[in-house]
Amino acid sequence: QTGAVSEIDCKACPSGFWVTDKGAIRCNACIQGTRGTGVSKTTVNSGCIQCEQGKYLDQVGQIECKHCSAGKYNPNIGSIKIDKCIDCDLGQYQKSTGKHECKKCEPGQSTSGKTGSDSCLLCDAGKYERDRNCHECESGRYQDGLGLTECKNCSVNYYLSELGKKTSAECK
Repeated sequence: QTGAVSEIDCKACPSGFWVTDKGAIRCNACIQGTRGTGVSKTTVNSGCIQCEQGKYLDQVGQIECKHCSAGKYNPNIGSIKIDKCIDCDLGQYQKSTGKHECKKCEPGQSTSGKTGSDSCLLCDAGKYERDRNCHECESGRYQDGLGLTECKNCSVNYYLSELGKKTSAECK
């Protein structure tokens, strides 16, 4: 027969697409928030899977979900927008992409008052860490080390009237 399509002419749906009916003229695309699972799938359930936590997908018919960037996380599955990638809170960081949670900074470290950090920094000399932030040492105290959680007192009979001092030699 002229114009007839044989099974040899039929093509398998690529990953990211699926089809249920024999004789279909096109494949159906996996929707946003889902990615393809392989070639020649016959149902949406076998052909598409929701994006994992830490990822999203804002396009249809794709085989890979997009990763949230470093400094962000996504606790949800099946996300369709990048705005589901949330900045890590103050005092938390995420150095890797595509993650579902952030990590807390170690004691003596902070994210320098910023959200969405991909790392933590040691508190400088003259400062100490409290409540996930670095603070200047109070009057009468100093800090000559890095990454510590409290300042040192000046010796008896010595004082410091200024904030953020870095050495005991500054005590008068």
